[in-house]
Amino acid sequence: MEDRKKAEILARLSELETEYQMRILAAVEYGSHAYGYASEGSDHDIRLIYVYPMERYLSLSSPQDSIQVIEGDLDICGWELKRTLSHAAKSNATFWEWMQCPVILDRLRFMEQLKNAARPYFAEKSILYANTGMLQSFRQEVMSGRKPAKNCLSIMRTAMQAIYAMQYHAAPPVDIVTLIDQTVLPGTQDAEECRKLLELCKSGHGDAPYTLTCELASSIDERVRLWLSGHPEQEEQDLRTLDKFFRSVVLDRTE
Repeated sequence: MEDRKKAEILARLSELETEYQMRILAAVEYGSHAYGYASEGSDHDIRLIYVYPMERYLSLSSPQDSIQVIEGDLDICGWELKRTLSHAAKSNATFWEWMQCPVILDRLRFMEQLKNAARPYFAEKSILYANTGMLQSFRQEVMSGRKPAKNCLSIMRTAMQAIYAMQYHAAPPVDIVTLIDQTVLPGTQDAEECRKLLELCKSGHGDAPYTLTCELASSIDERVRLWLSGHPEQEEQDLRTLDKFFRSVVLDRTE
């Protein structure tokens, strides 16, 4: 991210803290810029985690647990800390994507602390269920014929994320080149198609019609099904660790 753009984003985030009377703990770059296939005109997607002063949590009314601000080329979305930790407890796929994204604001090494607190709750199955749902939705649109290249790349990326979770038992990286290098065999049709779609999107031709033909997109459902059938459901985790983390963050940020 260019220094000028980063300064603009940080200034807007500071304004949001005043507007919503909260404190941003961390902010990351999301979307096409984080994925590695943004074109010159791509919007900047920013995702943030924030906390309120302690008295807001001692009120009869629950504080707003999410915010979204869309203006110009900025798409800013945020989760309040308690909501964030609730997603972490469930090994939410979007939560773990945020954890892999480039950091543009990190107060007092919060991201490192959050990852350490959330790591015991990570479960590949939750990631795979989310991937399967997205793949089914993508397939209805994409596999029916020639669709925008960016949509085709989305289904490829989701399939590669599923492969990564099964193979490495860890949260998939968001950068698509890393995903290609670590999940697709070099020189195969799948690898060539991924890189062709990547170049189309990066060059500003993401809306160009494209027919997806790769084996990866058509075979991933069966691979995921077999993996899931061979792995038991994860036992429900004790939430005391995340409760303790939540209290420590709220008390530390409100003294």
